[in-house]
Amino acid sequence: MRGRSIRLSILIVFILGLSVASLAFRDISFDLPGLPAFNRGGTGPLGLRLGLDLRGGAHLVYQADTDTRTEVTFTEPVDQADIESLLSELGFEGYEVRPGGQTSFQIKTPFLNEARQQELHDALGERLGAIASIQFSEPVSVTPDKMEGVLNTINRRVNLFGTDEPIVQRFGEDRIIVQLPGASGSVTSVEFSEPAATADLELLLQEKGYENFTVKRRNDRSYQVRTVSLSQEQRQELRDALASEIGSLASFQVIGGIEAAKSLIGSTAQLEFKERTCGSLGPGGLCLNPTD
Repeated sequence: MRGRSIRLSILIVFILGLSVASLAFRDISFDLPGLPAFNRGGTGPLGLRLGLDLRGGAHLVYQADTDTRTEVTFTEPVDQADIESLLSELGFEGYEVRPGGQTSFQIKTPFLNEARQQELHDALGERLGAIASIQFSEPVSVTPDKMEGVLNTINRRVNLFGTDEPIVQRFGEDRIIVQLPGASGSVTSVEFSEPAATADLELLLQEKGYENFTVKRRNDRSYQVRTVSLSQEQRQELRDALASEIGSLASFQVIGGIEAAKSLIGSTAQLEFKERTCGSLGPGGLCLNPTD
């Protein structure tokens, strides 16, 4: 009985030692004859690859645009607010009105059948004035072949982004989900024409409302700033603020981030996509708190 306990203790110590050894090394690779190869390596803890839920990143949902666009031109000037009020009275939801001048407008609505198109045509003419011309766009036809073509196109573009293990897959009949682990935040490389102090740069970022940023000094003129993802407008605002409050810029470049991913993916030749950015994910990868 005592001998059995000793052997069991030795076995437990051996297993614990093997476990500690396997966790102590970031990169592990076994390729023994007759056994399946095992490789582990990554930028996460213990060399594990962290997914979107653990290290953050971009979760984009692209949906085929099947809306109806109505191009209408009146003989007299019309107020955009009057068109929007009329659409609300007719029960339209999710519409968008874009002026092309005082008499021309593009009205974007969910799909309109022929009866609904005629209803809109009559209401515009009766309530807002004579119509010089009106044209309803044909809705985009979503087919499995077209969706597969779009999926392949996005896959090729995403592979150029450089993130580990991106996920691009169809979701339902007219949507594509793109997940890019680690594609969160922006890295701004800035070089001033004259020496600049780190403290001044940090103070400026604080005054502009930036949080959780880091400033890395390369030399007395060159810095690298990590922030949340910056839109094109925010990048221009940051550039202007640095130039006016710190000093003239020799160079300014922003890379990475969700905006860069969006720009790389772009729109496709086969389908026009409308994009939603998910605030968070729910069970089964469902998008929660989407923003257009």
